[in-house]
Amino acid sequence: MNQRYDRRRAARIPTRFVAVYSAQRTEGTGMLKNVSRTGALIETKQVVRSLGAAVRAEVVVGDDHRVSVSGTVARFDESGFGVHFDGVSAELLELLHALGVGDEDTGVR
Repeated sequence: MNQRYDRRRAARIPTRFVAVYSAQRTEGTGMLKNVSRTGALIETKQVVRSLGAAVRAEVVVGDDHRVSVSGTVARFDESGFGVHFDGVSAELLELLHALGVGDEDTGVR
């Protein structure tokens, strides 16, 4: 039986926000999906294929608002890469609360 062990401890919220990112020598645009307080998935064709690489991204929220996030590449595959956030900025926290992710959803005790 092939069961994947899920190491994620924080609740994920399905999202579809445009994300403009850069990491090492890769720059691209993708969709920020499955966001939580600890990380997110960036679905893209320009995959960052280096675990631990620093990532900076601007997430487009609405017509005129952007939220900056930074972190490191935690995993990657042909459809995109997972980012583990360096921390939770006030802007990101505000976005997460608007999406319904509360402090109790961090899963970290």
